[in-house]
Amino acid sequence: MSVEGVYAPGHFESADFEGAKLRGSRANGVEAGKQYRIEGFLIPHCGAPNVGYSGAFLHCFNREPP
Repeated sequence: MSVEGVYAPGHFESADFEGAKLRGSRANGVEAGKQYRIEGFLIPHCGAPNVGYSGAFLHCFNREPP
């Protein structure tokens, strides 16, 4: 999957990239307010109530710009 959007970190228990939480080693170093194209896979909302973030995750394999 490929998603284009702006990285917008906020509260640590909220989505930060187009409705999902960005994760993975290639997600390290992304900067707030910058636009990226992220390639990776989406892990959907688990549906069970948890402590902390329980929404969708976007696991980053590649990003542009690097």
